[in-house]
Amino acid sequence: MTPRLFDKYVDAYNNKQRATDAHNHRLGQYIGIATNNSKEYPKEPFLAEIQQPETKEMSDTQMQDEAKRIAIMFGGEIK
Repeated sequence: MTPRLFDKYVDAYNNKQRATDAHNHRLGQYIGIATNNSKEYPKEPFLAEIQQPETKEMSDTQMQDEAKRIAIMFGGEIK
């Protein structure tokens, strides 16, 4: 294993640990509210308040235009 690849594994592990820690923190908030003040326990999860962007259907030409834009962005050539 090369040092560069090892660094990538370390970064991935650290990111996973941060995500797990954030998840445990949210879980602790739920448990704390439920046991200490059950009347104010949220009916929906905390993250349900965050609106997900709506996805829309793309036409074939829009899809091709987007693929060209991404190819140009990454230095590709359009033929």
